[in-house]
Amino acid sequence: MRLRDALTGLLVAMAVVATPASMLLVPDAVASTRDHGEDDDDEAESCDRRGGDNFCSGEAIVHLRDGVTPSALLSAMIDEGFETATVLDEIAGEGILLLQVTMNDDEEEMLEELLDLEDDNGRLVTWAELNYVGDSPQGNPSRFFPRSLADPQAAEDGDSWGRKDVGAARAARCSTGQGIVVAVIDTGLDTAHPAFANHVEGAWNAFLQLEGHVADVGDGVNDDGDTDEKGQPLIDESAGHGTHISGIVLQVAPGARIMPIKALDSDGNGNAFVVAQAIFHAVDAGADVVNLSLGTTSRSAVIEDAVRHAREAGVIIVAAAGNSGAQGEAEYPAALKQVIAVGATDAKGKPASSSRKARAGFNTTASGIDISAPGMEIKSAFPRGVQSVNSDYATWSGTSMASPWVAGAVALLLEEQQGLSANQALALLQNSANPIKKGNGLGAGRLNAAKALGCR
Repeated sequence: MRLRDALTGLLVAMAVVATPASMLLVPDAVASTRDHGEDDDDEAESCDRRGGDNFCSGEAIVHLRDGVTPSALLSAMIDEGFETATVLDEIAGEGILLLQVTMNDDEEEMLEELLDLEDDNGRLVTWAELNYVGDSPQGNPSRFFPRSLADPQAAEDGDSWGRKDVGAARAARCSTGQGIVVAVIDTGLDTAHPAFANHVEGAWNAFLQLEGHVADVGDGVNDDGDTDEKGQPLIDESAGHGTHISGIVLQVAPGARIMPIKALDSDGNGNAFVVAQAIFHAVDAGADVVNLSLGTTSRSAVIEDAVRHAREAGVIIVAAAGNSGAQGEAEYPAALKQVIAVGATDAKGKPASSSRKARAGFNTTASGIDISAPGMEIKSAFPRGVQSVNSDYATWSGTSMASPWVAGAVALLLEEQQGLSANQALALLQNSANPIKKGNGLGAGRLNAAKALGCR
């Protein structure tokens, strides 16, 4: 029996959070993750930074008022004392520009100057923010970074306990996600991995804005210069993250297609503009679902605009809630109302923990979480030789690993109910979730994909 007609009365309100006009945004930081092997986009990923700055020096992101052209903005900037003003990049059709600017004021004053630019019809830009970047995700939760913990460990296969937990085998009797495209915005994908044969569609590198070039490998270099307790260099890699996430999607939705978009590099670096550009591209390229196993404690206007664009196009976004611990709050973009926020559980259905003895799990247990899914010691596909994992499969933990189970489940629902909205999909997932102890901050419960489909 399938619940094809069980949508009535199950809608959950998810209000769009609009960015007020002319809002000045100076978050603590925004950014994170990178790719390796032949790091063909190394130059494109980097930017000039002064000392310990966590943003690209002299770069600002602005949203133009309707009717304002880039040339009109640049002219006004020069007239008002900006020494240089150049458009580095643009999100076509959205009025969002990445600028390289030079002026005597500090960054906050620079943003204020941008917001004060006017013509006869009012302000030229509706919001302005710096283009933030970070490079040590484990040490700073206010930057974009892959939501996984510790180091991946080699595994013999990619058959995770999570498949049974979410009812994947039973769900497959009713839906496999056939024809549904899930965009995984992450560190890229090992497209030659056997797990993804005939499952890859529209691979795109957001750094280079090129099709393909999404190799999910590390550079093997201690880029941030940190050391361990003995003073030995630490090579911080997040390479393999995108491959691992994509493999989980296919464990629950084996008929789905993966659209790998590389917007994070192998060390956990990226920037707000590139992540937003990746979301816009995924929507315009035909993705049905977007998985974001990344996050930040700070809000970003450009990310919010990208999420809003997805919602208006009917694309459903699923995001990891974060690994900030029992007292932590769901991070952005998961914290946005128009995004399905996912928490992580262990094999016993409890909040996933960084160690078996830990009292407080790594998993964020905040009121902003919508639903939870397996996130502890999850086996999935992995690029051989990356991060000393000499296997095609690895075990990894984090809310990163929980989010793709839900993204895959949404793909199953979309095969059954074309045109299903994010509200409707979330309602089906929440009302069918396996119950958990009330008040533990894991949302409506644990994902049950088979029950969500009404598949027995």
